[in-house]
Amino acid sequence: MRVSSAPSNVCGHLESCRTTSIDEPLYRQGFEAALQPATAGKSYAEALEFLQTRYPDGYREEAFRRGYARGQTYYKGLRGTYQG
Repeated sequence: MRVSSAPSNVCGHLESCRTTSIDEPLYRQGFEAALQPATAGKSYAEALEFLQTRYPDGYREEAFRRGYARGQTYYKGLRGTYQG
């Protein structure tokens, strides 16, 4: 039996979830940023001003952007699950 520390619905495809130990904090920060009330449902470009202010050290990093994109996908899935 395979045991995973991350739910499969959070990671999605393995390729999109690969991070190094250096990238993981930025990826997680991006994912969490995507779930903030000010950014939920907004593209990276639409949320950029907020992200620049709230995450000045990480918002430009690729790992942050990947995490943000995955967080938005996760958010949309949650909305679909609870609408209705």
